[in-house]
Amino acid sequence: KRWKTTLLLILFLFIWVAPIQAHTLHVTGDTFNISNQANRINGSGMDIIVRDTNGTRQGFAQFDLTTLPTGITSADVDKATLRLFVRDVSSPGNVDLHLVTSTWDESTLSFNSSPAFDATPFAADVAFASADEEKFITLDITTQLKNWIDTPTTNFGIALIPDGVNVRFASKENRGTSHPIELEVALIGNEGPQGPVGPQGIQGIAGTNG
Repeated sequence: KRWKTTLLLILFLFIWVAPIQAHTLHVTGDTFNISNQANRINGSGMDIIVRDTNGTRQGFAQFDLTTLPTGITSADVDKATLRLFVRDVSSPGNVDLHLVTSTWDESTLSFNSSPAFDATPFAADVAFASADEEKFITLDITTQLKNWIDTPTTNFGIALIPDGVNVRFASKENRGTSHPIELEVALIGNEGPQGPVGPQGIQGIAGTNG
C-alpha cells in the first residue's frame, strides 16, 4: 500500500545520506626513553615500554595526517580512535596520555632529548591489567585529532606516561605481531544524490459518509 511505498522511499534515501569513510593513520615515529640510561636511543626497538620502576620509561607516538583527504576540517571528523596492542603487563597500573608540544624523532630521542608535553593529561588513569595482554586497547581521541587537523603545526603526537604500571606495547618495528599503534579515523562523507521518486501508491478505500 501507499505507506509501504513511502517507507521504501525513505529507506532508499537514507542509504545515500552522509556515508562514513574510514581511514587508518599509521605511526611515523614510536619509541620510549629511560631515565637511568639517559642517553640511550630506543627507536628501533620492537616494544614501547611504559613503566615507572627501576628507571622510568615514557612512550611516544606520532601520526601522519597527510594521508587524510585534502581539504578536510575538524567538522568532517566523526570519530578518531587510538588503538594499541598490549604485548605484556608485568605490573598492572595506569597510563596517562599527554599531548606532545615540541618536535622529536625516534632515531634521536633519549631521556635527555625528550620532547616537552602538556602537564595535564587529556586521558588520565587508563588502566592496564594482566587480562589485557595480547589484546587491543582503544581510546577515543577525537578532540585531539580535530585540533591537529585545524592546526597542523600542533601535531607532535602523544606521550604515554606511567602511573604505577609496567606495560609493553607493540611498535611498528615489531614484525612478529605487525600490530603497531594506529589511529582509526571515521570521516563524515558528502551527501549522495537524491534517489528517484517512488511509484504512486494504490488509492485507499474511501471512508463512509458522515
